[in-house]
Amino acid sequence: DVSVEEKLRNMADPAVRAKLKAQPLKFMFIGGVDESIVVESRSAAQLVGRSIAQIAEDQGKHVVDAICDLVVEVAGSTGTVVGDRPDTDGLLARALGWDFALVMSGVVGEDDLPVDPLPGSVHADLAAVVEAALG
Repeated sequence: DVSVEEKLRNMADPAVRAKLKAQPLKFMFIGGVDESIVVESRSAAQLVGRSIAQIAEDQGKHVVDAICDLVVEVAGSTGTVVGDRPDTDGLLARALGWDFALVMSGVVGEDDLPVDPLPGSVHADLAAVVEAALG
């Protein structure tokens, strides 16, 4: 198992990023970079409601660089990874020490529960996660 510190070093490593950039984005962002939205950020409130694609464009960066920079910047703080794949989104949340909000609008369905890692919460879709977070 790789430590959080090593994962963060990997995310900051240009060689690792080059390998990630060579992979189709659809494997990293199942819903697409336009649909992957920042729901909550205590350190970068200006990013809330923005898609990963918008953030990358605003910063003049490749999508991989934008998301890796964001993760490296906020690692160690608290946050929530929202996703429909426990094997990617859930593991990222676990590696960062963040909460994992599982959405049932994609890969995982009711018949697949329980999943590993266990989510902190389960929601119908992203809108339900946002509603729960905002109260």
